[in-house]
Amino acid sequence: MTLSIYSGRRRFNARPLLCLMAVSACFSASVLFAWTMISVFVAEPISWATWAPLRIGSQPGLLDYPFILLWGLPLAGVFFAWIAKNVYQPKWAYFAVTTPMLILAMVFAYFYLVPLQYH
Repeated sequence: MTLSIYSGRRRFNARPLLCLMAVSACFSASVLFAWTMISVFVAEPISWATWAPLRIGSQPGLLDYPFILLWGLPLAGVFFAWIAKNVYQPKWAYFAVTTPMLILAMVFAYFYLVPLQYH
């Protein structure tokens, strides 16, 4: 008789999840530590989506409203994905790490790809 920590469940491959978590964490780190360079692409869509003043070259505080969305949402997703991965809930882990990235991607895509008359 053998004893397994998976107790009959299939072991899931965590490598794609870890890659998504790394991408999300790198985006948060780049927003925090390279805001001057990132603001060229990120500031206008976020200020348009949140109706909050966030401009290119501005120096927002760490906990200012639209700025915290840019680094807080992806880090929260990484945190909850890590917890879900450790309690063997891979579906919740993928959901937690992809939802913040998809929200930000939809905002950026709508701002940059949709014609200006529909903004």
